[in-house]
Amino acid sequence: MKYAGMDVYGARLRRLPPRLRTALAAACAERIVRIYQEHGVGRPAEEVAQAIEFGWLQATRADADVDIRRRAMLRAAVREQFDVLSEEGISILATTVGVALRVLESIDEDAEASVLAAARAFEHELYVAKLAERLSHRPSFRYPKLAEPEELEWHEDVLKRAEGWSGPCEREMFSGLGAAPPRWWEAYHAGAHHR
Repeated sequence: MKYAGMDVYGARLRRLPPRLRTALAAACAERIVRIYQEHGVGRPAEEVAQAIEFGWLQATRADADVDIRRRAMLRAAVREQFDVLSEEGISILATTVGVALRVLESIDEDAEASVLAAARAFEHELYVAKLAERLSHRPSFRYPKLAEPEELEWHEDVLKRAEGWSGPCEREMFSGLGAAPPRWWEAYHAGAHHR
């Protein structure tokens, strides 16, 4: 299957070290995870958060060996959540969980698998932002479409930062890039479905 994110980001992601690809995937997940945190509770929400934290650990600690067993357990748990939410047709939550899954998939010795996972993280993060924006303006489909340009600008900014990064990855390496929280999140959170 071909992913648009590979066309847009693949070549740039291939030139980055594996840890930077994982940092980018984790940053994508962090940007949208609040949507899941608002609706998910208990063990499933904890596993999604742990998957993102595991990604950051792998990205930021040069001495961190990949705990294959832990990654496999998290991957299975997050995959199960993704499958359940997909089957239930809850696209915004399924795709958000899918980005956490991409974080774990980006930690792969196979460079092409890592690149594909990071590209999917970008693509799915954008999809969630656009869907959240659309949901925040329901039932009207006439609204300013700001999420896509906001996220594409953020994608470009974090990729440029990663491409110019030297030294070990840092948890805050993408801080200051884009609005935090994103403007589409504010609209989503204040939207009619929250009243």
